[in-house]
Amino acid sequence: MSGSRTGTGSLLWRHLSARPAAGITVAVLVLLLAALATAGPRAVAVLNDAALGYELGRLSAPERDLVDEDPQWPANGPSESGETGYAPDVEAALGGFAEALERVRHEAGDSLRSALGTGKYILRSGAVPLVEAPRELEIGFAADPLYESRVQFIEGTTPRPIPPLPMPLTGDDWANFDPAQFEIPPMEVALSAEAAARMGWAVGEARTIMYMSNVPVPAERHVVLSGTFTAIDPDDEFWDHATSILDPFVFDDGNLPPTVTGTGFVHPGTIYGLGVHGQGAGTKVWFPLATDAITVDNANAILAEVRKYTSVGHTISTGRLDYGIRSVFFTADVIPPLELALERNAATNAVLAMTAAGPLGVGAAVLFLGCRMIATGRGSALRLLSARGASGRQLRRLSAIEGLVVGVPAGIIGVALGVLLVGGAFSPLQLVLPLIVAIAPAVVLVALSGSVIESIHRTDVDTAGSGRFRKIAELVLALLAVAAVIVLLQRGLTTSASTVGIDPLLAATPLLLSLLGCVLALRLYPLPLTALHERARRGNPLGSFLGTARALRDPSAGLVPVLALVVGVSVAISSVILLSTLRTGVDTAARMQVGGDLQVSGSSFTIDQHEQLTQVDGVDVVAGISGAEPATLDVAGERGNATVFVIDGGAVRQAQGDQPGLLPPGVDLAVQEGQPVPILVSSSVADDIDGRTELRLNSVPVEVADSVGGITPIGARANWIVIDRAAFDLMFDGTSSNQTFLIGLSDSASTEQVVSSIRALLGDAVRIDSPASVSAAFDRSPAVSGLQAALLLAIAITALLSTIAVVMTLVLGTASRERLLALLSTLGASRRVGRGLIGWELGPIAVTALVVGSLLGVGLPFVVLAGVDLRGFTGGTLQPAYAVDPLVLVGALLGFLLATAALTAVSLMVTRRARAATVLRTVEEG
Repeated sequence: MSGSRTGTGSLLWRHLSARPAAGITVAVLVLLLAALATAGPRAVAVLNDAALGYELGRLSAPERDLVDEDPQWPANGPSESGETGYAPDVEAALGGFAEALERVRHEAGDSLRSALGTGKYILRSGAVPLVEAPRELEIGFAADPLYESRVQFIEGTTPRPIPPLPMPLTGDDWANFDPAQFEIPPMEVALSAEAAARMGWAVGEARTIMYMSNVPVPAERHVVLSGTFTAIDPDDEFWDHATSILDPFVFDDGNLPPTVTGTGFVHPGTIYGLGVHGQGAGTKVWFPLATDAITVDNANAILAEVRKYTSVGHTISTGRLDYGIRSVFFTADVIPPLELALERNAATNAVLAMTAAGPLGVGAAVLFLGCRMIATGRGSALRLLSARGASGRQLRRLSAIEGLVVGVPAGIIGVALGVLLVGGAFSPLQLVLPLIVAIAPAVVLVALSGSVIESIHRTDVDTAGSGRFRKIAELVLALLAVAAVIVLLQRGLTTSASTVGIDPLLAATPLLLSLLGCVLALRLYPLPLTALHERARRGNPLGSFLGTARALRDPSAGLVPVLALVVGVSVAISSVILLSTLRTGVDTAARMQVGGDLQVSGSSFTIDQHEQLTQVDGVDVVAGISGAEPATLDVAGERGNATVFVIDGGAVRQAQGDQPGLLPPGVDLAVQEGQPVPILVSSSVADDIDGRTELRLNSVPVEVADSVGGITPIGARANWIVIDRAAFDLMFDGTSSNQTFLIGLSDSASTEQVVSSIRALLGDAVRIDSPASVSAAFDRSPAVSGLQAALLLAIAITALLSTIAVVMTLVLGTASRERLLALLSTLGASRRVGRGLIGWELGPIAVTALVVGSLLGVGLPFVVLAGVDLRGFTGGTLQPAYAVDPLVLVGALLGFLLATAALTAVSLMVTRRARAATVLRTVEEG
């Protein structure tokens, strides 16, 4: 029995199980840090996928899919395989084109092809007037080989095949041609129930169009409405491409009666007998892009393949026919949103990497302090083993075993917890950081094993430095930090992480600056402390004298606790400032986009509607913005196309108020007699003008009043010119109708009530935006909300770790403090002296952390704004400006002070329980 109790395993167990508190504390730290190290990268991956999916999911089908619009119809003919799934007559006409499209789809790269659906297309004719009401009703014809699977007829039947046309006349027949004897058979068309109702067309009724194909003179042709239908699935994305079929197009500029244009389906197998073309005829082809198949892992590959696929034409037919589509050239409006989503993800990763560097440094510091607690507790045992002949290798091996026992099981549990907390795919690379955390206690304990067996000696703070190595290390650190900042500022904004991953320079700069701040703090820290000690020695305050002397002789403020607290304060302050900066940037961009208290768009508005809006309760002013008017801009003899918007400058200024909007401060577009017309231009147009003053717009002399960059109420156009309505008559013929209204509200108006009144007046089809609604919609983006949550989480984690660092610092000083307090108690010192010692032990650290950490926290956002493109988080096209919310900033500092005071109170309560006799009997004062 006795042998088993003295065996190696038994002795090792007794050694490890003695004083377990420090080991348990480190194990809990390892568990938490391993869980965070596992969950963090997984959470970022999930966030990136969610942000990418959100941005792509907001796109309409035409914005997302690969689209080609060709002015011709495909050559008619069957497919070679006959396996298109079309009806026989449709297969005979369009089967060859469908088969060619599938061949073209397979020309895409592997990643892109996996995300592309089967090609879809629709053939259209141009719209032609109905003879019965040529200025009010128009009809267009369309053919979809699968239209019967998309609609359900509520009245009538599907259109019958189009009858064949009469043979064209020869030259010998011209002299005796009689149009009355040239009969063109009627044809059938199917309209949506909505279109038929708006056009007043009953099933079975015949209307008349002018027919011009294959006859020498215009002739009439009857069109019979065979039936009306509704969509089986109105939300089917097919209808986003096949516009004006379910709902007719209505043009109403307020000056003439509205024109209703309906588009109906004809029999797809015989559309080539239609004979009606005209403006707008052609074929629209698209490949649906499945956004759920695009992930962060394949997004860059798909983006590259989309660019390549849309840069060239794809052959449809190599025949020698003189008609039909020969090649298709696809466009992809999805490229800019996909690029923006990837750039936003890259910016998110960059900000998170910079933010995570702080908690990572604090976590390492706290883990080191925990290992110091273990090593300090094992000091007497290790010294005894060394005195009895244990070699340095055996002592290091014993320390390593204890570190592995403490760290590895806790690390495994932490990894499992991190995997359970955050879903997503698992990658072996996710184990690298948790593995480092798990084995860190063993490495640190081995490194500390040599120092703990040495004799206890004084650790006076050396105000002159502690040797050449320290000076060299500090100089290298300073050079690295300064170089990192300089390179970052010279390089400017970057989102290269979208292709190369986390930018090491961005991630390392905040931590380098934090370390430099700690070095400066430790260099400057002893100076005021020494002055206070000298002052206390000349006076008679025992607590101050002992507190400063002890702080100089046995300082708690080593590099590790100072680093923890400085980084904790800096992360809290910098995160708060970044949140304020993003919030201000979002609100400013939203106001710039709306241009007033409300923006109404989505239709061509009449003069009467403009007048009715001004009568709505709560509306102070209504400013109209016209649709895009094509014009010619002459710059010193160089002529080019221009897009002009017409505004009422005074009303826009009143609706905009003092807030950001369309008109820059001080800009007046009023026309002055005998002077060039002032114009407002986009920054892109200003770059093209390049300071030249010989300008004419539609032959009228103009001058640039100012230029505007970024988002505006006009929309997403990059090249535009704005003129006052008084200048319109000088440059254009006819009239212009407003397509956007900027509305200014009275101070007492309720936005919700005004919006409700506007919808009652204009209908639900119009779009009404306010700065608040635009900001709220942008905040719903996973990238924005995720970044805000990550910054708040970083504050919480860093505060927790910093608090633990303070507690551990106090615990590490417990033995020395208790010896001194026990001695002072024996000599009759009051409890006030003991409280003063605690204050001097903790106070310098807290003050140092507040000063250095605050300065660092205020400065770090400048580094972020200089190195990370945050425009994707605000919705604007300009980098958000540095912004500070004083109340929130003061609240963060007060929170740190309150936490420090609470910890001091807890330490005092623990200290009062020290038994003087026990301490003096068991511990020798060194």
